[in-house]
Amino acid sequence: VGRVVRGGDLGCGRSFQSAVGCVSAARGSVVWNRQNAGAVGVGASPDLVVGSDALSRLTAWRTTNGESLWTSDEFERRQLTAPLVVGKGVWVGDFQGYVHLLDTASGKAQARLQAGSTPIVTAPVSLADGTVVVVGKDGGVHALRSD
Repeated sequence: VGRVVRGGDLGCGRSFQSAVGCVSAARGSVVWNRQNAGAVGVGASPDLVVGSDALSRLTAWRTTNGESLWTSDEFERRQLTAPLVVGKGVWVGDFQGYVHLLDTASGKAQARLQAGSTPIVTAPVSLADGTVVVVGKDGGVHALRSD
């Protein structure tokens, strides 16, 4: 589900309603996988992989070995998009047009921004200058920064 994201030298992704995992690009073998039923893709950095399950609980795993780092249930039933990991932040959109920014180390919410009044329908995308772009169901394109 979703695109495969790069976490260091690993390719990480989600299988529909089943699991999240990472594979070694060099060896072509599974490095780890964890049961986590969900329907949207994951976000990754060299340090962590983040995904939301079917109830929109966010979980972060260590990229290298799949060790659970944190879980956040404060977004349950918000129909989250696939997350985006940028620097020390995790960005994720929801069904009410909000975009949430969480701390990568703790999973604690840092900011909540309303990007529109319709659901965010794509995973946030990062631009080179630190701007994050999301798209609403009404076609609205919104650029956000964490300054």
